[in-house]
Amino acid sequence: MCPWCYLTPACPCRRGGQPPDVAIGRALVAVARRLRRLGSRLAQRRSDVSINDRLAAASARPVRVRSHHQTKEEHHEKGQRRPHHAGGPFRPDFLRSMLGHCAKSQQPMIVKTAFAVLLMVSLFGIAACSDDDADEGGTTASPDVETTSTTAAESNEPILIKTHLGPPNAQGKTSGEVLSGSTIGDSAFCVRGTFIDGPVEVPSRSVLRSFRCPGGTLTITFTSTPPGVKQSSDWKVANGLGRFEGLSGGGRMKGVLESGRGGGRETFTGTVTR
Repeated sequence: MCPWCYLTPACPCRRGGQPPDVAIGRALVAVARRLRRLGSRLAQRRSDVSINDRLAAASARPVRVRSHHQTKEEHHEKGQRRPHHAGGPFRPDFLRSMLGHCAKSQQPMIVKTAFAVLLMVSLFGIAACSDDDADEGGTTASPDVETTSTTAAESNEPILIKTHLGPPNAQGKTSGEVLSGSTIGDSAFCVRGTFIDGPVEVPSRSVLRSFRCPGGTLTITFTSTPPGVKQSSDWKVANGLGRFEGLSGGGRMKGVLESGRGGGRETFTGTVTR
């Protein structure tokens, strides 16, 4: 037996069910207490009303006042025709005891009615819980599951891009390749991919870079520093195609030039959202 079995007779454990949780158990106990108080008040009210009505009816009857001599003679005459107790005087104490007995006899019926109401309320609560369990075990997704899926789909993912930048070509454009160790979330980013930079826009010195990867293209923007200044700036996603469609986000980047080669190495870090 669970702790609720000692507080309410409507506990599911008494019928071989599972113990209710805290919320349902408290509700069952509250209903049992309320019905118990209601039954007691109803029994007391019926008892008071019944006693008052019968006393009022009895007091409304005419009572003849006789002398002791007349009462003794009438009692002697009537004793020949009917039992001795039939002509006895009115005794209110006897009437009160009889009415009290009638009121007490009605209490078991009231208690049984209250228990039946409590049992019906408990059965409705158990049926509602069963319906909730069935809905959770069905194929329809609950609001909590939908919220969790939406949150996971829109959660931020860390991104790390390592690149090797080649020297500018004859047209002044630069290109390069994505190095191993680049990641997006828990997966590798742009394995064996390449990139190409557009011209530096003046005066903002903004650069548009397109990563050409298996399954899609990711375009980002960042700021190119003037010659002789250490490369470091913010970057953000400008567009995505294929597996990168709908991607947004950004972060920070920094670059280090390679002496004697005209190229360099770059590192992009940040977060993106799908």
